[in-house]
Amino acid sequence: MSQDVQWSILRRNSKFIVQSGKFRFSKEPNNLTNKHSQKFSGSVPRKTIGIKPHSEGGIVLSLKRPKHSKRPKTMHTRIRLNKNRRAVYKSIRKILKKRHYRPRLTETAVRRACVYLTSQNAGFLKKLNKRKRIEK
Repeated sequence: MSQDVQWSILRRNSKFIVQSGKFRFSKEPNNLTNKHSQKFSGSVPRKTIGIKPHSEGGIVLSLKRPKHSKRPKTMHTRIRLNKNRRAVYKSIRKILKKRHYRPRLTETAVRRACVYLTSQNAGFLKKLNKRKRIEK
C-alpha cells in the first residue's frame, strides 16, 4: 500500500492523535517533532528515525528498515550511543547519511539527542537551578 493511501487512512483515525486547541500532536514512537503530519509521521514512511534516552546514560537511535517491513520483530535497528556529546552528534549524522535517510530529519534528530543529553547532565541542571534561585 502506498504511503499516501496509508496517510489518508491514519490522518483522522489514529490512537496516537492528541488535540490541543487548534493544534494536533502525535504520540507515535518514531515521531521526532511530535507533530501530526505526514512528513513527521513515525508509522507511514518506509524509513523512520526514533531517539530515546537510555536508562544508564546516552541515547538509543532506532531506525526502521524498509526491507524488513513484513517482519515486525526485526523491523527496527536499535543503536546505543553513549560517547561524549560531539561524538554522538557526529555519529548520528554519519549513520543517517550513510543509510540515505531523509536529510531534513537529520538536524531534527540531532536536536532531539541534544535535549536528552542535556537533561542527563547533572551539572547543567544544578547550574540551571542556581540561576533560578538568584533571579528570585
